[in-house]
Amino acid sequence: MIELTNSAAQTVQPGAAVTFDTVMLHTGCGECFTKGIPSVKLRAIGGTYKIDFTGNVSGTAANTPVQLAVALGGVAIPATVGVSTPAAENAFNNIAIGTYVKNTCCDLNRVSIVNTGTVPVLLAANMNLRIARVS
Repeated sequence: MIELTNSAAQTVQPGAAVTFDTVMLHTGCGECFTKGIPSVKLRAIGGTYKIDFTGNVSGTAANTPVQLAVALGGVAIPATVGVSTPAAENAFNNIAIGTYVKNTCCDLNRVSIVNTGTVPVLLAANMNLRIARVS
């Protein structure tokens, strides 16, 4: 299991991934993370993983939706898209997204959180990404 956060707020541009700078917890060897790389590598071939992300998001314009999604190998999983429409500029709302994935292919073994929208996402500090191998 690995749990990551970022101690600073960030602006995630369309198509870009969320970055993390702090490992809060890491047990076992089913996944690995290198600071500076915006993804977590799933190491157990055939392993099933539970992925959860929570964070406070906003945008730079009122009533304009912002969105994040779980991605494998840089490709967003459509069923995981989380959308928030802030009522005002810099009005933060919490989103929570997650899924289960099976690590079956080496080119899809990297998990990231990406901006799948058309506008930048303002992401408050202390967001949380948890990845746990469940089988």
